[in-house]
Amino acid sequence: MSNITLNLQGSFQSFAENSNWMMNEASDVYASYWATDANVLVSALPSGTSGASLNTKFTKTVYQNSLGFVEQMNKFFSNSAVTTGDYLSNIENVIYANAGTPAIISPATESLADRMKVLCEASLSLFKTAKDILNAYNNSELSVIVAGCSGSRVVYGAAMNVTQLIQGITLVEQFKKMINNEAVTTGLYSANVAIWKMV
Repeated sequence: MSNITLNLQGSFQSFAENSNWMMNEASDVYASYWATDANVLVSALPSGTSGASLNTKFTKTVYQNSLGFVEQMNKFFSNSAVTTGDYLSNIENVIYANAGTPAIISPATESLADRMKVLCEASLSLFKTAKDILNAYNNSELSVIVAGCSGSRVVYGAAMNVTQLIQGITLVEQFKKMINNEAVTTGLYSANVAIWKMV
C-alpha cells in the first residue's frame, strides 16, 4: 500500500505544480487579451474562418473558443461556476489548428495565441494525468480505506493526511470533469493547489 500512496502523493504534487502554472498563466492571458489590441482586432475579423494567427494557425473561431476555455479555467480555480462545454474538442482544435493568416495581425494577438496553444497542450497533458491518477486511486484499496478514516489521520507510507488526499482527489476529479464535458462542482481549487504544493 505504501508504494501506491507514495506514487499518488508524487502525482498530486506534480499535478498541483502544473495546475499552479496553468492557473496563473490563464489568469494573465485572459487579462492581457482585454488589455491589448487583441480583443478589438480579433473581434473585427470578418468571419469565423478568417485567419487570426500566423504561428498557431488559429481562425477567429478557434481564437475565441480558446479564450473561452481560458476564461473557464480561471473560473474553475477561483470558485466560480464553470460553464459545461466540450473543452476536449476545443483543446484539440487549438492544438491541431490548420488555418491562418498571411501576416501577423499584431504582436499581442500573436503572442496570446502562442500562449493559449501552450495552455491547451498543458491542459491535455494534465487531463491524461488526471485520468491516470483517478484510475490508480479507484483501482486500489486506498479509496475504501480512506472512506473509513478521520481527516487528520496520516496516510500510511506518505506525508499526507486523509483530508489532503481527499482534496487532491477532488481537484483531479473536477479538472477531469471540466475537460470531459461534465458538470463541475464549484470549489476554491486554487486552495487545493496551494495545499498540494506544500505537502
